[in-house]
Amino acid sequence: MKIVLSLTAHESIDCFYDLIENIRRCFIHYKILVLVSMTESLYTLYRPKYSFVKVVTRRNEYNIWGTIHLFHQHMLHLKYLKNIRYDYFWFVASNEMFIKVIPPTFLHDYSMSLTRKLDLSHEKDYEAYYASLKEHTGWVELCKKDTHFMNYVYTHKYTLTKCNHEGLVLPYAIAQEILKEYTVHQLYEKSTFPHYVMEEFFIPTYLFSKYTMSHFPQFCYHYMYDLKKYATYDEICASLSPFHVSVKPVPRQFHHPLRVRIRNHTINPV
Repeated sequence: MKIVLSLTAHESIDCFYDLIENIRRCFIHYKILVLVSMTESLYTLYRPKYSFVKVVTRRNEYNIWGTIHLFHQHMLHLKYLKNIRYDYFWFVASNEMFIKVIPPTFLHDYSMSLTRKLDLSHEKDYEAYYASLKEHTGWVELCKKDTHFMNYVYTHKYTLTKCNHEGLVLPYAIAQEILKEYTVHQLYEKSTFPHYVMEEFFIPTYLFSKYTMSHFPQFCYHYMYDLKKYATYDEICASLSPFHVSVKPVPRQFHHPLRVRIRNHTINPV
């Protein structure tokens, strides 16, 4: 089974190498290809060390989080895969770390299962739903400023849905379907407002509107805002569910205690 892991990197070359080593150790049961979007400044420090890592794009923007440009990097990675066969496309954050070896049956047990819906919302019901979006604030408020994307949602009678993209694992066919939909409708090229997290809206909006799903993450990662930075490995694991195999945010500081504890455990698992 071949897994493509897609990530963007901008902050620390040492932590980038640390994450690649972490991936290498935790995906020993799989063939892997890591596709990277990297800033030009970080690329000047980069020295190729791994045959399974490919820097696909280099960009001038230091930090593209909170804009549609971040999601576009992942879509460029999917375009790069045009003539490469793989089984799953896995979104990874640069401040994420895997905390255990991924079992060989993990994706069989937890990957999403989709059944296409026969029809979407009725016209009358949808008009009331779409009108209700005016009351939403936060990231939804920013998303609504992209009139091209919102016209796409309205035209297709989709339900606007949001979820984090880190840890999202798409089967090959769905990844290709997502890329085609994104490309055909020119969601990046015709966007009227770039300052929102498109990666957290487009994929869940499309999938939840078109499919009935089981095993939709739950995600493979777990946020750790509630854990102390000196948490032991056992304390980390005690907070996780069986489908959690990574954690974030892990500070991009090579000697940060949390990063060190995860690194030491995955180097010398017990």
